[in-house]
Amino acid sequence: LFERDGTAIICDLPVSMIDAALGAKLDVPTVDGVVKMSIPAGSQSGTLFRLKNRGAPDLRRRGSRGDQIVRLQVETPTGVTRKQKELLRSFDEMQKKKGDSLVSGFADKVRELYD
Repeated sequence: LFERDGTAIICDLPVSMIDAALGAKLDVPTVDGVVKMSIPAGSQSGTLFRLKNRGAPDLRRRGSRGDQIVRLQVETPTGVTRKQKELLRSFDEMQKKKGDSLVSGFADKVRELYD
């Protein structure tokens, strides 16, 4: 559940694609128990959040603690139903029309490179 890096405690937090897209308040495990943490709408997999003073004690500085780093891992759904696929395809089309997709922007750059 936890990884230590000096006084920092690192925790990978699985989050649903919906919570990542819309934002959410999530329960996060710490060495001291569970705390609530807000993630903003549009959060991406790999995004790091810092929980101040939730890490390991710093033995060189009495009473001081490191931070806990929370790394988001956005879950891609599996076993998607036909209806869910239709909704996701519809959502994808709306995103492409909106024009702010990293995926379509990347695809455009690749096409420009090889044209």
